[in-house]
Amino acid sequence: MFESDGTDWARLDAMTEDDIERAIEDDPDWAAFNDVSEIQKRAGFSLFRGPDDQWRWLLSDKSGAVIGQSTVAYRYKGDAIAAVKDLFENIAKAA
Repeated sequence: MFESDGTDWARLDAMTEDDIERAIEDDPDWAAFNDVSEIQKRAGFSLFRGPDDQWRWLLSDKSGAVIGQSTVAYRYKGDAIAAVKDLFENIAKAA
């Protein structure tokens, strides 16, 4: 027998993708993770939704030239942010 984790699965299953995205962004535990200001200070980082409504990221230098962009489309904004944070962590480890 499994212990209940407190998740209302029926309510979650009834939510749209936009409902889930809003719930995540309103979660105070998510706020620190969703803060991209440090990344923006390091490079010209931006998030955008492509024509397929999927999230992508773009990095540009001070002159505005693109120096990196996502090759993967992300269903959730947080996944795109996590990918950029992973990118910077890997760059820092390689330096």
